[in-house]
Amino acid sequence: MKRLFVAAIVIAIVGASFVWNLYNNNNSEPTSSTPCPVNRPDIELRGDTASGSAVKIGAVAPDILICNKEGNVMRLSDFRGRYVFLNLWASWCPPCREEMPSMEKISQKYRDSISMLAVAVLDNEQDSRNFFEVEYAFSYSYFFDKYEDAVNVYGIASVPQTFLIASDGTISAIILGARLWTTQGCVDLLDAFASGQEVTRMLIRGC
Repeated sequence: MKRLFVAAIVIAIVGASFVWNLYNNNNSEPTSSTPCPVNRPDIELRGDTASGSAVKIGAVAPDILICNKEGNVMRLSDFRGRYVFLNLWASWCPPCREEMPSMEKISQKYRDSISMLAVAVLDNEQDSRNFFEVEYAFSYSYFFDKYEDAVNVYGIASVPQTFLIASDGTISAIILGARLWTTQGCVDLLDAFASGQEVTRMLIRGC
């Protein structure tokens, strides 16, 4: 009887460990071991990478290369299967600085359902690091547009810009300019997005 009791405890611990690891793997950033070289690497992108007309609501978000803070190159498509909040920003941009503290708050609220990706564009890497890690110590993930993929493919002429990308890779919403993401209108938009509901134009306008 004692042996059966011990065996049951071991099985329960192993099972709990498996569930914990599975949960963490599903909610952590995809890993990459490919370092970001100075020149753009020859890495195959997923799907359509044409610029301009491809970036619209309902279309598949064009794939791009980005570098994470550890210095590894990743593809936007590595996050396929997740709901993605893609924010393009710069440390020299006052509206970006104004909206990003509210992004930190929503990153905590939606940490189990939305992957927050803040990609610094047209910015000095060290300035970006200092802003993100030292000035504010934000907890969500940030990246660098080292090869200017985001700028060129998404046709970025101003920042900030935010793209809500559904788990199937399609663009659910495009938000131009800064937002206070904790307002009720933006929370309504993100609630619908994170739960897989239809993101209507009224929801987008309300944010």
